[in-house]
Amino acid sequence: MRRKDNATNTPAHRPKPAGAAWIRLWVLSVLAAVCVFVPEVSSQITQIDPATTQSVTLSGTQRAEIEKFLDQYSSDAFSDDRAIAAGALDELIDPLVGQGISVAFRQAFSDRLIEQINKSLEDHRVLLDDKTINHKPYHALRLASEIATDRTLTAIVAQLKSEDLGRRYFAIHSIETVFYRMRTSAPAVTARSLLNRRQNGTATGLIPDLGKMLAEEKSGRHASAIISTLAEAADLPDEIVPGASDEAIRLIGTGAAARVRATAGTDAKPAIEDILSWLTASQRIVRLIAQPGSVDEPTALAAVRLGGQLIVSVYREMEAGRVVSGDERETQQAARIQSQMLGAAENLLLFGEQNAAAASGRRQNRDLVEAAESVRDSFLKGNDSEFRRAALELISPNGILTADPYGFKDDEFIVE
Repeated sequence: MRRKDNATNTPAHRPKPAGAAWIRLWVLSVLAAVCVFVPEVSSQITQIDPATTQSVTLSGTQRAEIEKFLDQYSSDAFSDDRAIAAGALDELIDPLVGQGISVAFRQAFSDRLIEQINKSLEDHRVLLDDKTINHKPYHALRLASEIATDRTLTAIVAQLKSEDLGRRYFAIHSIETVFYRMRTSAPAVTARSLLNRRQNGTATGLIPDLGKMLAEEKSGRHASAIISTLAEAADLPDEIVPGASDEAIRLIGTGAAARVRATAGTDAKPAIEDILSWLTASQRIVRLIAQPGSVDEPTALAAVRLGGQLIVSVYREMEAGRVVSGDERETQQAARIQSQMLGAAENLLLFGEQNAAAASGRRQNRDLVEAAESVRDSFLKGNDSEFRRAALELISPNGILTADPYGFKDDEFIVE
């Protein structure tokens, strides 16, 4: 199960609620995100026959059953009363979250509810009255993600351009839920809308768009959400979305690497939210490429690139004098995080090289393996001269990673 959290803001053209109201909006978004976006097995369905939810073709009787169910709860689900709306929303979602839900069943919900969903998403009020936070857009995003059709996904994607940070964050995780539902039931989203590879090799669709967002996103928290969503896309099997796994993993690696590289040349220490997004990317990639032959060579090299960027980030911190002495590295939080980054880098380099070698039919590069293992080990032992040597062996303009068979540019890691 995955936990989510949230942040929110208001568009520049609308006034922000003052004081306690603004705090309540933030807390509501956090609590809603934590509670909403955890894919679970539904409680026992009591209002719709389970056979109806899995029926490939809906009979007239089944459609009437669905209409009666939606008549009972749809109005309340969009009520101004948050408690009433939350209860009705749970009822609406309940028959959608089991495994094996049919396309026809999802489409029936989509056709009936899309107008109310879009209307709620067009409601840009922060407060419904002087003290009631506007929950409607967040409820609409949740419902749209669980219905998981082309039409509801389109409604969610439109919110990725919102100036409201909370809506954007919710929208990112809503897409993650759509990918999860596609994987656990009959997918009601067109594969080509997610990934369409053209004859010239370029890729279009939502998955590549998320990759571009990852590289450009300013918020580390939002970047972590994008990474989690791409990782869910990477779990989509080829029979659902051909090529999604390699594409999503590669985008996580290249996007996260670009984010690390963007911190080069600045005097400031990287923000903790940014570092956590880098670690999230590393963990997701390693899980997905842990077996030899898991991915193609470009995807494996994206993992290697991120590993190199994590090493150079710690190297820059050491050169800036922001790494504590060796005997304090087990107790200082900053040093522990730097150690985690180097551990993640080691795994990315080792598994990335393993897959790159397998994909190209060559032997593994023992020089890379030995240097990768030496970097974290020397850091933990407080042997700074050995750490610098091993790091530069990998990332310098004349290093392992800027030579064949990797061939990254001379300034990929050490940026002047």
